[in-house]
Amino acid sequence: METFLMTPREKDIAGRWMGEALGRLPPFSFRYDGQASSRFLADWRTSRKSVADDDGTTLHTVEYEDGETGLICTLELTEYPSAPAFEWVVRFRNAGRGDTPIVEDIQALDVVRDCPRDVCPRLHYSLGTHGGIDDFALQSQEIRRSGQMRLASTGGSSVQYLPFFNVEIGDGGLIVALGWTGNWACTLARAKSGELAVRGGMAKTHLRLRPGETIRTPRVLLLFWQGGLVRAHNMLRRHLVAHHLPRPGGREVQPPICNATWGGMKTDNHIRTIRFIKDNALDFDCYWIDAGWYGPDHQTEEFQNFHTEDWAYHIGHWRVNRMVHPEGLRPIAEAAHAAGMKLLLWFSPYTAEASSPLVKEHPEWVSRPWVWGKNGIGLNRRQVNLCGINMAVADARRFLTDYICDLIAEHGVDYFRDDGGTPIGRPEQDPPDRQGMTEIRSVENFYAFWDELLQRHPGMLIDNCGGGGTRIDLETIGRSLVLWRSDYNCRPDADPIDSQVGTYGLSHWAPLVGGAAPARPGDTYNFRSSWSGGVPFSLFHPCGFGDAPTRPADNYPVDWHRRMIAEYRRARDYYKGDFYPLTSCSASSRDWLAYQMDRPDLGGGIVLAFRRKDSPFVSAVFRLGGLDPRGVYDLEDTDSDRKWTAEGSQLTETGLSVAMERAPDSRLVFYSRRG
Repeated sequence: METFLMTPREKDIAGRWMGEALGRLPPFSFRYDGQASSRFLADWRTSRKSVADDDGTTLHTVEYEDGETGLICTLELTEYPSAPAFEWVVRFRNAGRGDTPIVEDIQALDVVRDCPRDVCPRLHYSLGTHGGIDDFALQSQEIRRSGQMRLASTGGSSVQYLPFFNVEIGDGGLIVALGWTGNWACTLARAKSGELAVRGGMAKTHLRLRPGETIRTPRVLLLFWQGGLVRAHNMLRRHLVAHHLPRPGGREVQPPICNATWGGMKTDNHIRTIRFIKDNALDFDCYWIDAGWYGPDHQTEEFQNFHTEDWAYHIGHWRVNRMVHPEGLRPIAEAAHAAGMKLLLWFSPYTAEASSPLVKEHPEWVSRPWVWGKNGIGLNRRQVNLCGINMAVADARRFLTDYICDLIAEHGVDYFRDDGGTPIGRPEQDPPDRQGMTEIRSVENFYAFWDELLQRHPGMLIDNCGGGGTRIDLETIGRSLVLWRSDYNCRPDADPIDSQVGTYGLSHWAPLVGGAAPARPGDTYNFRSSWSGGVPFSLFHPCGFGDAPTRPADNYPVDWHRRMIAEYRRARDYYKGDFYPLTSCSASSRDWLAYQMDRPDLGGGIVLAFRRKDSPFVSAVFRLGGLDPRGVYDLEDTDSDRKWTAEGSQLTETGLSVAMERAPDSRLVFYSRRG
């Protein structure tokens, strides 16, 4: 899709800001030897250069050097010709012969925006994940004069809050996105004069750099906008689609339709399931093997649940359990490939069970032991002694890279599922003059690990599960997709409202962040709730939860399943398009939730509406967005098979009427422009 045409005012604002950012007002700050950078940076030796790509995208590099201590601070700022968007990373290097003085309070983002005294800015943001029904719910709050707001993550870049937010100031504003797969913090403070200061970066930095050392800061995206919130968020979506979505094998990414299975299921049953998929023409893109395939040779419960699972006891012992898979996983991979599917395999690479070979052979890589499972989990209800792998250690990262790459190649794996938490070690154990270094090195090595996987396996797709959506940020969305964004869906009583709210909230910020709903064969409302960037489904739930059968039964609703896959496949490309919220973002069972996905370049889109179980309302009217009022559109209700024609002006002004007699229920309407 093309980006929106910049308005003259957007061009003016962006142009003036860039001139300041490359000159007297750099968009970052720090303290050095106790002094604020605003007091001395202009006096440092400065050099600038700009390099433009064929499409006009320009990388501006500004280098500031302290001739006294040898500290070099480099701003790498990318300017985009088609959008009022800028991205940058700041790096620090010690080119001196001794340790630097203390560098602290590094704010990768530090900008001030004018705000009229009679205008009250409004902050729009989303919650992060906490394993609840309102994960990623959209929020909004005013920033009053002399007031301050703080957003921060703890334990992952998208825990507590998503690292994306929009500051609305009158009829315009700015969107901020951070790329830092660790702990970050942003403050928005309004002065009495009305100015709004926006600052953000790592949660804590206070460190010296050794001679030759280099560190980086979080990546920042700043997008200026005018003319309405919906337009602003769709400007962001188009920018991210054009410049940030992964391109496996150099091709535009397609979010996969996955069949999820448990790793402890025996090879014969995997082959049987794949045969069932092929014989019944269930058009999956990917065969997903989750936890439980590894460890020393041992018998497992083939269809596990919370009472019988043993997968956690063997994390870090990354070898195929030959009692379950005598010939390894390649026979499953070959069967999946023959059925037209890729093979996805689960890992939790930054964690290892205390008795695993990895911990025994390399105790110097262990960063933090802990006991998981308050009342015990799995067989015999035993607790699990786990250790974190210290990704700040380059040797640990290289070992994991080589070992996992070899295992992927040996067993014919196509997609890498990266579960577990954020690998930042224990930053609290940093020495007093090195606060932040463990997290910086861990994050740098985390990106290097992923980049090496993608380089060695062209065409690979990384599934950034991250313990259920804990690592969604500007850096990770450029390297991966998220196919399971909330561990709320591990609960047997999980309500699909979670998936609806997640898609609604995340779609304001990041296209193609996938969802999941518990597998309930025959439940259309449930299945459609999970639609977004990729759909994980299952012929039986991978953990044996709910009322799904443990294997495809004779009466399995194959026709329904085939129809659901076909529906999503037909709708899938629209999820890369513009997003129009048609209701508020509510997690109440009494409300409706509805949204529209539109692709102007394809001349069509979808409307998806949900009437929840306790809603007393049987109908609603939605005014659609993004349509040409002078155009004529063909519409199709897939649930009633009704087809009709309407003018764009009717759909945008009078609206689209949707009715549902039952609750819960859903309605899916496709539309396409004639001519």
